[in-house]
Amino acid sequence: MIFYGLGNVTFDTVFSKHVDNIDTDSSFNRSSSFERAPSTVPGVGPALALVKFMVSTKKTSAQALSLITILAMLAQVNSATANSMISPVHELGTSSRLLHAKELLGKYYGKSIVQTTELITDVYPFIQKFTEKALPSIFKGKSDLIAQTILRESEKYSFDPVFVLAVITHESRFDPKAKGQFGEVGLMQLKPTTAKWIADRFDISFKGLKSLRNPVTNIQLGTAFLSLLRDRFDSHSQLYLAAYNMGATNVNRALKNQTWPKTYPIRVMNEYVKFYTEIALIARANLASPFQNAPLITGPAQSDPMDSLGLTTVE
Repeated sequence: MIFYGLGNVTFDTVFSKHVDNIDTDSSFNRSSSFERAPSTVPGVGPALALVKFMVSTKKTSAQALSLITILAMLAQVNSATANSMISPVHELGTSSRLLHAKELLGKYYGKSIVQTTELITDVYPFIQKFTEKALPSIFKGKSDLIAQTILRESEKYSFDPVFVLAVITHESRFDPKAKGQFGEVGLMQLKPTTAKWIADRFDISFKGLKSLRNPVTNIQLGTAFLSLLRDRFDSHSQLYLAAYNMGATNVNRALKNQTWPKTYPIRVMNEYVKFYTEIALIARANLASPFQNAPLITGPAQSDPMDSLGLTTVE
């Protein structure tokens, strides 16, 4: 459900007047790609000019399809140069996002809804809007900062930020005040003792429960912990996800008994695939809006989010 042929031009760049603008602080400056001298990028300037013309004149579906074909040809020219010139700062982690997605889904990646989003270089607007919607009212004023932290920490450890979003959603439903039955605290539900150990190891400032109740610090600690577990289990996503929930020792004990923990990984990955289904639908909607009935070039459909996981048996 993506616009093939646009290279790394994001759907909200091409159809900018059909997508809400997201304001962020200076460290994640979302200056318009139209203002970055697109004519200096081979193929991109003419392509954007064609898009603006088609939108303003409301051309027919057949003409829209012709435009898509032209764009597909133009966008193939010097894509490496285009990538470096039109990607806002916070979009530069696309390769890390996709590499981690392949790690998470393994052989099922090629048939997943996630694969259909490969040409979407900017998932930040989705993360920001979801964060703002999901946070309790008293924290909504910090939604930009929290969304940016998700993106920054994901990039630091080469995680897909949508994956971090899925972990937070499953752990706390985005409630920074959430408390678990075993003493877990905050967005990523960390125990104080575990958090202190992580903070010492990664040189993160830690002041006990106060830090765990701080959404930014909680995300810093949670992503660092996931990174440790990822290394410990050789990037096997099912195992390091399970270890985040039940502890590395318990995962190793289960493996010795020839049991692979599945319940927690399935639940997190279900959230993950649901998010990507929504991202793909948004991309499709923003593509279709100026052309209404124009035919779309789409990736493979995914009827059931769990079809992409290969983990349909819950223990």
